[in-house]
Amino acid sequence: MSVHIIVDGYNLLRNSKISSLFYSVNVPIERDSLIDALAIYKKIKKYTITVVFDGNSKYSLYDERDSINGIDIIFSTKKESADGVIKRMAEKERERAIVVSSDNEVLKFAESAGSSIISSGDFAKKIIKAHYVFYGFSEEEEESKKKSSTKKKGPSKRNPKNKRKNSLKINKL
Repeated sequence: MSVHIIVDGYNLLRNSKISSLFYSVNVPIERDSLIDALAIYKKIKKYTITVVFDGNSKYSLYDERDSINGIDIIFSTKKESADGVIKRMAEKERERAIVVSSDNEVLKFAESAGSSIISSGDFAKKIIKAHYVFYGFSEEEEESKKKSSTKKKGPSKRNPKNKRKNSLKINKL
């Protein structure tokens, strides 16, 4: 079963530190930089990625649907928001989909449809790690900075099967 990552584009830009990497206040440039960052992530992870943005902007060089460097780009129409498009895609893809957003309404809907979910901030960290790998930096250097604790954390409580299955999918990102 292949994984399809559905990204709430503007939500990822605004609710994570990833937009600060692009040093721009120009929305089209930030959007294009996000697509480039996702293309690098796709080269490493080989997942299908679709980015959904709100409304087709007059400043956009893209059509309502486009594909750049293997990243599918969808602009919602005036009749439907990006959230609506993401919900529809999550409902169609079900277990195959991983929805990236920080919008609680979108995340709850996607999870109820059977899709896995990840917050924009957590996914941004995964994109940044992928860039480290792509540009030749070792993840081990970053991991060695973290200290491990031997302190016991109490009795183990096993999550329900669907939560364990979703967390396995998210950890593979």
